[in-house]
Amino acid sequence: MMELSEDVDPDHAHFALVDGINGTVSFDTGSTVTLAGFGTVSNTYLAHSQFLMRVDVGVVARGDCERQNPYSLSRSYIDFGRVICTGGPEGKDSCLGDSGGPAIARDSAGAPWLVGVLSKGSELPQYTDWCAVDGRFGMFTSVRNYADFVLTTMQGGTYQCAQCPCTVDPPPGGLAGLETS
Repeated sequence: MMELSEDVDPDHAHFALVDGINGTVSFDTGSTVTLAGFGTVSNTYLAHSQFLMRVDVGVVARGDCERQNPYSLSRSYIDFGRVICTGGPEGKDSCLGDSGGPAIARDSAGAPWLVGVLSKGSELPQYTDWCAVDGRFGMFTSVRNYADFVLTTMQGGTYQCAQCPCTVDPPPGGLAGLETS
């Protein structure tokens, strides 16, 4: 999240809807999401891009994501039910410097939805930590699962965690328009 110094005129801006706040968007394994960032574009020359880059990749099945992260899975470091894994053809990936960047899905009308925020790359294949390698997945925190925290924070409220871990599923219609305490 970032706070702007002045309000944005919504009639002249194009923003993605936020999954779990503006409602929910449907996407499954194999769906295409768009990743964006200023991260590195070469595994051998680690300078960040001067330009905002984007790439379309597929959503990976949870089981495949778990298999590519055996250390985190065996120690329960990651709740794979709250992560979106992405992978694509060799040469298409997020990379160093893209952390915190978006995974954007599109609904049936073509509207963009922020569904994930880049957290890390997968642990395997272990022979390399390079990006855009076949079998290496990007792991995105699912925005939907933290929508209540995001909305409360945006509205200047103090979020009170009701359970551990501190996550809840949003209502199917999203959180927009709901009162927060």
